[in-house]
Amino acid sequence: MKFKEFFILSFMGLKVVIPVAGKGTRLRPHTLLIPKALINVGEKKIIDYIMDIVVPLAPEEVIFVIGYLGDIIKEYIESAYPKVNSSFVIQEKPQGLGHAISVASQKINENDSLLILLGDLIFFADVNRAIKEIPIGEHTISVISVHDPHRYGVVVLDKKGKYVEKLVEKPSTPVSNLAISGIYYFSIAKPLLESIKYIISNNIKTKGEYQLTDAMMEMVKKGEKISVFQIEEIYDCGSKEKLIEANNKLLDKFFKHIDIKSPAINIKNSVIIPPVYINPNAYIEMSVIGPYVSVHKGANIRNSVIRESIIEEGAHVDGMIMDKSLIGRDSYVEEAFRELNIGPHSEYKKKSL
Repeated sequence: MKFKEFFILSFMGLKVVIPVAGKGTRLRPHTLLIPKALINVGEKKIIDYIMDIVVPLAPEEVIFVIGYLGDIIKEYIESAYPKVNSSFVIQEKPQGLGHAISVASQKINENDSLLILLGDLIFFADVNRAIKEIPIGEHTISVISVHDPHRYGVVVLDKKGKYVEKLVEKPSTPVSNLAISGIYYFSIAKPLLESIKYIISNNIKTKGEYQLTDAMMEMVKKGEKISVFQIEEIYDCGSKEKLIEANNKLLDKFFKHIDIKSPAINIKNSVIIPPVYINPNAYIEMSVIGPYVSVHKGANIRNSVIRESIIEEGAHVDGMIMDKSLIGRDSYVEEAFRELNIGPHSEYKKKSL
């Protein structure tokens, strides 16, 4: 078999794993009822940005590792992406990313190509190009240069700057500023699966969890070649502050201009200051919206001034002045001057004396 033919056959066997089992505790109260992956940022949900990368690859199977509120994620994926061959495995207890891939391994063959995309990050990268450039038998992961490497898993490259020589999970002493940024590709899954099995069998943990970085370090020790590719845009959505920051940047990227005269947008007697995203099924009256506001499906805003905020699906906002706020789904807020973080199905009103 020629190399080109072997490459095509391998690529056709691509499996994608998306771990989305986390509880998103830093985003509570929103994640008490809604999985973090289904929170809206910019114009759509976090998971939709990831699926924008996955769908063009036409993988053989997309495996979601679910846990907390996993049934809601399953329902959404099957409804929003009916043409994608999706499957779901349950991670009963979060024990790290390495453990999550171990749970998914029941659906992965040793000779499959394997792409892992973290389900709680938004990134923009030409993944198709990155993985097609990798020879069979080699692997690649995405990295980004950071100023605070102690918060990330980082890589140290060899003297030629081509292959990974060392991986360290959240180093207390900086050894590199190249942080792993959530995209992992293995042209053949077998070396990774064997290394994950090894660290779990030998109870090798870092920070109390089975880390993917430790498994990849075992691969490096055995002579596996792992290269890196740089990405420039990645958005952490792990907290309210990071979520608002990501929302601002995505609106700046995609929604600098908006046609408020469009019949698809239901706006009356209001001022809109771009960049903003306003869902066609939202309603806005007697308000000033923007800059940097996302208003989602079914939201109803009246008599309010809102900037740098996310108004989730079905939320009702009346008589508010808000900045850097996150208003959850189907919540109701009325008459206040606050920075708010209102969870889904909540109500906040000014009490009459």
